[in-house]
Amino acid sequence: MFSKDNIKFNIFFYMLIFLGWAFISDGELPSFAAYFFHPVIFVTILINSLWILANVMYDKHDN
Repeated sequence: MFSKDNIKFNIFFYMLIFLGWAFISDGELPSFAAYFFHPVIFVTILINSLWILANVMYDKHDN
């Protein structure tokens, strides 16, 4: 799912999901700090970042 060509698209896609989820759950857009430090969102961003990093490192190792 994560290739060198569509990493930026995936990040954008996840950000849209996070913003939509925050909007639905709170009924209004929270401030950036509250949005970023929400535990669920923070953990999801962390996991996705590690997943992207692992794939990039694997691609470098593979080549």
